[in-house]
Amino acid sequence: ASATTRAFTSAGRVLVTGHGDGVARVWDVDKRAIRAELRPQPPEDGRKNWGLKAAISPDGKTVVAANVQAPAVTFWETDTQKKLATLGGPPGKLTDLRFASDECLLEAHGGKLYARALTGDRGTVREVGKVHTELQVSFALADGLRAANDGRAISLTRP
Repeated sequence: ASATTRAFTSAGRVLVTGHGDGVARVWDVDKRAIRAELRPQPPEDGRKNWGLKAAISPDGKTVVAANVQAPAVTFWETDTQKKLATLGGPPGKLTDLRFASDECLLEAHGGKLYARALTGDRGTVREVGKVHTELQVSFALADGLRAANDGRAISLTRP
């Protein structure tokens, strides 16, 4: 199956890919080898092949993956492949998933952009704007939030 997402970590030579076979693969780029295969919960309708979005935190310590048809996201520790949590999310088809920083995950669901704080209660997501296409292209922020990208992470701040 072809990859549906690809994300590099800025902390090292690690790549994560999300595939249509429902597996997120963590790659050691220098060795050109798979370090781990992570499987989030499959769709409830029994499909064997389904879209998957995956991302890796900038520090390389956390991988997150999600079924594009479901609101839940699953977190793993990169080195041990230990599943940390599977958490519900907002309604709507998941169109993208990106770490804004080691402390914030951005999720695009049903045309809206949400932020999930990764310190404290990871189960809480809040709407921060609308998604015009996919996160890497453009998005508008709500409530006066500002986004800044330093090439390693996107930070969200209030003016």
